[in-house]
Amino acid sequence: ACVLDALPMASGDPLWAAVETAEPHKFDVAAGSDDAIARRLHTCGITQALIGTLFGDDEPIGLVVVADRQGAASRFSKDDRSRLRKITEQLGVALRKGQLHVQIQHAATHDRLTGLPNRPFFEAWTDQRVGSDESRDAVLMIDLDRFKEVNDTLGHHAGDDLLRQVAQRMKGCLAVGDVAARFGGDEFAVLVPDAGEHEASLLAERISQMLELPFELGESTVAIAASIGIALAPEHGADSAALLRRADLAMYDAKRGHNRSSVYRPALDGNDSVRLAMLGDLREALQTGGLDIAFQPKTDLRTGVVVGVEALARWNHPAHGDVSPDVFIPVAEQAGLIEELTEHML
Repeated sequence: ACVLDALPMASGDPLWAAVETAEPHKFDVAAGSDDAIARRLHTCGITQALIGTLFGDDEPIGLVVVADRQGAASRFSKDDRSRLRKITEQLGVALRKGQLHVQIQHAATHDRLTGLPNRPFFEAWTDQRVGSDESRDAVLMIDLDRFKEVNDTLGHHAGDDLLRQVAQRMKGCLAVGDVAARFGGDEFAVLVPDAGEHEASLLAERISQMLELPFELGESTVAIAASIGIALAPEHGADSAALLRRADLAMYDAKRGHNRSSVYRPALDGNDSVRLAMLGDLREALQTGGLDIAFQPKTDLRTGVVVGVEALARWNHPAHGDVSPDVFIPVAEQAGLIEELTEHML
């Protein structure tokens, strides 16, 4: 009987240097040999072996060793080499297919830019966690403040770099078992297993402090902040949809109050219905020309001459009067109306 083994080697291992082609190599192992492969085989108690190389797309990914041939001949023949070559080719194809399958699965469940899990993965994982009657977990919704300014000023490449750095800093704040995800744009979420309000608030504070440290983007240094909403299971919801919706409400509450974080409370549900009603009114205002422009002059202080103006969006709601841009701009951004609003104002 033969011994079939796969030996993965680290990059730069001297064993790789000795295996130069896909054609199997035969080795007679002698004690005290200076050959790298012979020394490795001798430590495994092997006296004679055929070694075939498993190739990935472009480079070796492992070795197949057929050792100590048994039988009358007790020597590896040309036919043995041919058989091993076919085996390594088939194994290589199988491994490449397996690697491709893993890559496809990873791409389907992870964000391409940051490498974090994506929203579908996060929701499925959260549902699995909070579906248990004994589960007591926390969900954090994280929205970056001033990210749009970075994107508009420094460009999308800088914005992408910033998101990657944000993801790394967030992961550095997490404990074993915590799951961070990117939902898209500048929105992130974290699932904290076995955590109550105190533990979730401490993590939110830690994440906020880390994200408020300066970021180096090429030759520029930028500062951002984050608004974080917290929802708790089972008090605030028994599935991912309820928890994320309520963490989102808490996040907007934190943003409105200029706080680092806020924990969901039932009173925020009323704000949600108000926001939905405002969204409908804002759509109508965009269609009927219900938004106005206020021009704020820009004056040269040395001469007193007006050199330009800043155009500011203003909304006089027929029922609620003047609505602050701090209120309706976030609604437009969340609903995907910001481009339509921009075109309307231009």
